[in-house]
Amino acid sequence: MKHVKLALCLMMTIALALPLGTAAQTQTAQVQRYKLTGTVKSVDTKDHKVAVDGKDIPGFMAAMTMTYSAGKNEDLKKVSSGDQIQADVVVGDGPTHLENIKVTGSAKGKQ
Repeated sequence: MKHVKLALCLMMTIALALPLGTAAQTQTAQVQRYKLTGTVKSVDTKDHKVAVDGKDIPGFMAAMTMTYSAGKNEDLKKVSSGDQIQADVVVGDGPTHLENIKVTGSAKGKQ
């Protein structure tokens, strides 16, 4: 019986320690940035989102159309559907989002 109590005590200690270790690892997670280039498909300033048909990002993801949150809503005010953009995809600092959005080719110039 003494061994059973000892085993239960040990299991409880391990079970309680695991979430603490995971939380500590999450807090020290490194922020990574990847360069995104692509074409804006849509802009939703109300929900702070932009859909981008992005090119391949080596080491991160294949080319695809994806909706991202914008780090700053003012970044969305300078882009329109059809614009060519460059931005930083920020991963590991909360939800994945875009920062430093720059228009490299304006759709307004195309008719």
